[in-house]
Amino acid sequence: MSNPPSVRLTRRALFGAWPNFPRSPQSSYDALSACFHVQDERYCDGWATRTLAHDIADAVAAMAERAGSDAAQQLAVRRAALTLYYQAAEACDDSYGALGDVANEAITAYTANGWTTTGISAEVFWRDLLQWCVMASNYGLLHRLEAQLLARAGVGHDLDLVETILTDLTANYTTARMRWHAEQAQVLRAHAVVAAGALHRFEATAAAVGTSNWVAIDAMVDATVKRRRFDIAIGPLDAADGPGRHRDRLRQRRAELAATDG
Repeated sequence: MSNPPSVRLTRRALFGAWPNFPRSPQSSYDALSACFHVQDERYCDGWATRTLAHDIADAVAAMAERAGSDAAQQLAVRRAALTLYYQAAEACDDSYGALGDVANEAITAYTANGWTTTGISAEVFWRDLLQWCVMASNYGLLHRLEAQLLARAGVGHDLDLVETILTDLTANYTTARMRWHAEQAQVLRAHAVVAAGALHRFEATAAAVGTSNWVAIDAMVDATVKRRRFDIAIGPLDAADGPGRHRDRLRQRRAELAATDG
């Protein structure tokens, strides 16, 4: 097929919500992509990609500066950059790590942009952000800062909505046979409850994730340990326990915690 579900879901994550932004990122994206042809063969070279990454970052900074105090335009510029960075990660050789660095700085700036002042709806903002994050995880563009990014974007105020969206995305990716992406949506769900400090939701989230992804479960367990809530640290591990490829690893973590608690 020329347009399989995986292609449609990827395109939706990169561009699909833009018509519903208060200012569409499309014109900013068009301007950036006209200057930076990220699929050019020269970027198969790591040094060339390093230069490209910094050039894109400089161009985005200049566009953001021209947007001034227009919060909606700031949001549009920074969102356009996220799609271009993803496309660069798909096509370029980032052996020097510069592309990952500037993309990480870009998503950090985007989530700290004060989106609630732009006029965008919470449903549009979160669904768009979460879809991009699922895709970006494939290239390490979030750099294990998921919980910090979600906290900065204010997930504590919209946790119910975020969990609903991630449950829906998990179903979408599962239906499309995009198992890795479905797992990443579950990982984001775990990071969302951690970022919101919703310890009372850890067990239900762990039960939904199961033993398919130890990173998601560890994120919740680590959050309880960090708060010295050893009384509930084992709860997510028990809730997740069941058939799956990471069952032994999670049971080992449980045994270690039980020994510490004892």
